[in-house]
Amino acid sequence: MTPPASPIGKVTLIGLGTRGTALGLALAKPELNLRVVGCDRDAGAATRALALGAIHHVERDLGRACDESDLVVLAVPYLEVRSVLEGITPALKVDAVVVETAPLKTPTFEWAAQAMPRDRHLVGAYLIVRNPPPEPPASLFEGALMVIVAPRGMDGSALEFSTRLAPALGASSFFVDPDEFDGLMAGTRHLPLLLSLACYRAVADVPGWRDGRRVAGDAFAGTTSLLTSLDAPRAAAELAANRENLARRLSLAQEQLEELRRILAGDEAQAAEKLEALLRKAIEGRRQWMQDRNDPSRERPEQRPEIPSVRDNFARMFGLGKDKRDLTHGTKGGSTADKP
Repeated sequence: MTPPASPIGKVTLIGLGTRGTALGLALAKPELNLRVVGCDRDAGAATRALALGAIHHVERDLGRACDESDLVVLAVPYLEVRSVLEGITPALKVDAVVVETAPLKTPTFEWAAQAMPRDRHLVGAYLIVRNPPPEPPASLFEGALMVIVAPRGMDGSALEFSTRLAPALGASSFFVDPDEFDGLMAGTRHLPLLLSLACYRAVADVPGWRDGRRVAGDAFAGTTSLLTSLDAPRAAAELAANRENLARRLSLAQEQLEELRRILAGDEAQAAEKLEALLRKAIEGRRQWMQDRNDPSRERPEQRPEIPSVRDNFARMFGLGKDKRDLTHGTKGGSTADKP
């Protein structure tokens, strides 16, 4: 794809897998007038992203990729975030904003505090895809939810700068702090992984599995399906890093299992009645959750200000347009329109 002749700013994408490429396809749209540079240690991934038009230029060196970038987006696994932050920090210009998208935030903010000067800003984001399109990544984030994560006391202008990403992706957004986010991830991402692991071990790591494997059907396959797509080192690092939150969630899960065990230890008719009540409640709760999840308009209504166009958003984001405030520090003189 031919880069814009006079871009209003430079964006760097680090990590060009499915999600990184989808981000690039949204940000490299001609109407946004941004120069998008991609960096990935996998040369094949970078070549594919370039061919798809998700980026305008490939740069293999982290420092050169981030040089003079207004916005740097990290779409790399959690296990790689720290080394990438340390690698890009020397090249970040003053007031640059880094948005990282890994599924744990408290450790990343701690790493950023050690590596990044105060006049470079890290904002956390996590994109939840509600209805994956049949052929991603072109519209992967259309209708998605962007969770924006920032510690208390973060520069408000840098935070606002990051929120302008959501409309460009076709996503909605809401805000949480890092501790709350990691607690939510313990329940909705990490606990299911451990329960899948526990279910597999409870059945397959005991005598009788030789015959059991022949009769195991869809229920067992579905319950343990999370294990099929795992990268073991990356998953283990995530789980261990969030161990305190996860231990609390495991305690709650143990309480639920103990309640079920007590029900099963009782009278058969009473057990069936109690289990039916619990199942009906869970089935309805999950049905309602899925309905709300797939239709964002059903979620609690919020009063929202008038939203400017996506092009307007990015003009403001890089210091142009009607609102000439610098959105990373408030009062910066001039714009970035003349930068490559």
